[in-house]
Parts: sequence; structure tokens; C-alpha cells
Amino acid sequence: MGQAFLPYAGPVFERCINLIHHSLLQYQVYQQNPELDEPDKAFLVVALDLLSGLTQGLGMSLEPFITHTQPHLLQILTVCLKHPQAPVRQSAYALVGDMAMSCFVILRPHMPEIMSELILQLDPEPRVEFVSASNNAAWSVGEVALRYGRGREHVLVIVRVGIRTEGHCSQMT
Repeated sequence: MGQAFLPYAGPVFERCINLIHHSLLQYQVYQQNPELDEPDKAFLVVALDLLSGLTQGLGMSLEPFITHTQPHLLQILTVCLKHPQAPVRQSAYALVGDMAMSCFVILRPHMPEIMSELILQLDPEPRVEFVSASNNAAWSVGEVALRYGRGREHVLVIVRVGIRTEGHCSQMT
């Protein structure tokens, strides 16, 4: 649909932000009181995935929604990058990669914190339940590196991590 969806993007975007924010608040309450039932991560994952789709289809046309929505997308996205549930992180990493491809200008100011979280997920031998999250993190790091260009500190960190990871893989063979 692409740009044809733009007239409907505002309410959908805002609903996704509200779902994510509400889900994160529920999870915070659960962490403070583990005797409660653990909140369902499905709403959080679906909302992140829908934001990825909006980002892919609308790109920079989302800028007014991203910059004026409260809470700010990139603030809650950084919380999702640290979520203990791998499917939530997987969807959050995908959103970072989609934003890097479609609207990097918006993402760029938040890259120091985001990149540090992404790099933590680069594991040459992730546990089975973390493979998809790790793959999305690696893909997102690559998309960010392509947008940054040469000589940026984040890209140098990526190269160092890649060399360390490659060295680990070479020792295994």
C-alpha cells in the first residue's frame, strides 16, 4: 500500500505506541511482583512488528508521528531492546533495522544507546531460543553500518566485534 496508507497511519502508529507503552508498564509491575501472572508479550511483539511494517511502507513520512508522539518511539524502543523476552527483542531489533533503512535521520541521534544494546546480542553461538533475536541484531547492525559510512565510532566497534567473533569462529574450525 505504501503512501496510500498515510491517511490512516496516525491512529495506527499511536495505537502501537500505546500498546507498547502499556505492555512495558505491565511488565515492570510484574518484575516488581513476580507472584503476579506474567504479561502476554504478544501485544508488544505485534505492535513492534506493525511499526516495522509502517516504517517499511512510509519511511520518512512517519517523521511527524515519531517526533510528536508521547512517549517517544525511540525511548520505548530502547527499553524493548533490553527486554528479557527474546521475541520482544527480536521485533525491536527488526524495527531498528527497518528504521535504519527507511528513516535513518530520525534514528541517528539515538544510535549510541541503541548500538550498545545491539552489539550485546552479537553472539557467535547464541542459545537456541536467542538465535532469531541474535540474527535480527546482526542484520540491524549491518543496516546501521551501511547508513553511517566510514570512520564512525559505532562502525569501528562493529568491526572490532566482528573480528572478535570471526576469530572465535576460526578457532572452532
